[in-house]
Amino acid sequence: MADRTGIVMEIKNKKACIMTPGGEFLEVKIKGTIPTIGSVYTSSQVNKIPFYKYATVAASLLVFISTGGIAYAYYTPTASVTLNTSLELKLNRWNKIIKTAPLNKEGENLLNSLNVKNKNINDGLNLLVEKYENKEEKISLDITSEKNKDLDLSNFKDSSKEKN
Repeated sequence: MADRTGIVMEIKNKKACIMTPGGEFLEVKIKGTIPTIGSVYTSSQVNKIPFYKYATVAASLLVFISTGGIAYAYYTPTASVTLNTSLELKLNRWNKIIKTAPLNKEGENLLNSLNVKNKNINDGLNLLVEKYENKEEKISLDITSEKNKDLDLSNFKDSSKEKN
């Protein structure tokens, strides 16, 4: 690197911060005797950021982006199940219940007595159906999903056949 000359503004460890005639502040290596603040000093410029710091930043950015992408995918609804017009369940791409919304007072009471968030749709529906069976009401499901999303309710179907 080319030698740089300037007025010494600060000294840290084995480096000096100098101000060049052009008004630029640079960090240079101290060779030999330590200069005094305010004196003119000439030395080679120090690399500002070592390579390992770039690698650390790149790795951190990669972790941040991938974590954000996974969280976005998990909390993006891809299907919706409405149970007896009293509550709505929003599902993610892995058939997990990510959001519950009561549509009336009955749905609100049902959700207050059960926690089905982050459960598999089959397990959540089985819990909700058990509550409804105590009331001896008919159960209706209204399912809406993205066009290429397959909603796997096979375990729920099997358990509901066993109960009949």
